[in-house]
Amino acid sequence: MPARGLARAGTALYNQETGAKGTAMIKIPISAITPQPLLKDAASALLGLGCPFTIFGNLRQFENSAPPSAGGIILVDYDYAKSLPNCTLRDFLAGLKLRYPRSLLILTAQFRASGGDAAMLESLDAGADDFLALDMNIAVLSAKMRAYLRRLAPERPDGATGAAVRLDARLRKVWLSDKGRWQEAATLTPREFSIFALLLGRAGQAVRREEILEDIWQARAGEVNAETVDKHVESLRKKLGRFGRKIKTLYGTGYYLDEAGGSRI
Repeated sequence: MPARGLARAGTALYNQETGAKGTAMIKIPISAITPQPLLKDAASALLGLGCPFTIFGNLRQFENSAPPSAGGIILVDYDYAKSLPNCTLRDFLAGLKLRYPRSLLILTAQFRASGGDAAMLESLDAGADDFLALDMNIAVLSAKMRAYLRRLAPERPDGATGAAVRLDARLRKVWLSDKGRWQEAATLTPREFSIFALLLGRAGQAVRREEILEDIWQARAGEVNAETVDKHVESLRKKLGRFGRKIKTLYGTGYYLDEAGGSRI
């Protein structure tokens, strides 16, 4: 039976979750900017992801609490964003993305009441990474959020070399481990970090240059030359040291991250 309570603005929620072997998973902060209370079944689904989850009643509350350098996921209420004076939805989302290196998702309590497909298309064209309706199937909502969390903070051990790599989306840093000793990699640019997160999340799979452009550059993808991707990947390889050799080139196609141990340490 669905819960009937409400989670209101200003509520900070947190749930500890561990991996299969009892090791703590990377925690990606999730922030919701909405003046409307969330139905508890939707809030419980977000809480059940095992990440810090905070609801802010408006943009000012969020900006007073969230450091600009922190990564994570921002959920923005569609009706709230549309109600802001002297600001289009596109400008609002662009401003958020400029200040906060996070995945930016538009949410609405009721899909049809907020404009349905038209609102979704408007949000995606304005720069949102996705459009979520809280009245959708809760299992689907949870699955969508888990997919974003995997993309932001994948972690993949490499048994062939005894090394591992870990991404921290909040700090936007990468750590490499050689036989249990962790060392921070050279600082990645925002696009290098996003490219590596994409490749790591799809390790062993081919990722086309066009996919990288669409995923990282989004609305500007058509304005960016594919050689720009190659230059970012070349720089990324150098910063990752010996682990960077695992990023393999598929000539004429794109790249893939070798999960079979192609780089021997």
